[in-house]
Amino acid sequence: MPSHSHSSSSDAGEAPEYLTMPDVATTDILSNCQTFYRGDVPGKTEFWAHESGGYGKWLLEDNPKEYLMQQHAMDSSSSPYISLTTDIRVAEHFSSGQVYVITLPIGMAFPNPYNTVTLPGTIISESEWLVPLHIPSKYVNNSGCTCE
Repeated sequence: MPSHSHSSSSDAGEAPEYLTMPDVATTDILSNCQTFYRGDVPGKTEFWAHESGGYGKWLLEDNPKEYLMQQHAMDSSSSPYISLTTDIRVAEHFSSGQVYVITLPIGMAFPNPYNTVTLPGTIISESEWLVPLHIPSKYVNNSGCTCE
């Protein structure tokens, strides 16, 4: 089971490269928030990447973001990223009983251009966005997040 300790190793208060997000692409933007969906098992209050402990941090710090995004698109089982989508139909497809609404500050998630998968038998793109390591509960199912 991965460790969930989250100490920072950045110098002089600068954010590590893996937390530096590209420009915002197309998604619903309300004020300073973006709305996403995630299909998963019922009862979740927060989300952790498969590799969210020290190894996940190492992956993010020691590998090019593009490489990790490509790897995630092929197999997310050892990824330091959490998958989200802008299309509720995709979340419903991947759901094991619940679709979560996740409202994030702009820039916390970024699109994965390497995921070109469509839902089986459709032309619906997965519209995948990624978040590194952890999505805290305050962003899940509109439980008080104001995205300030």
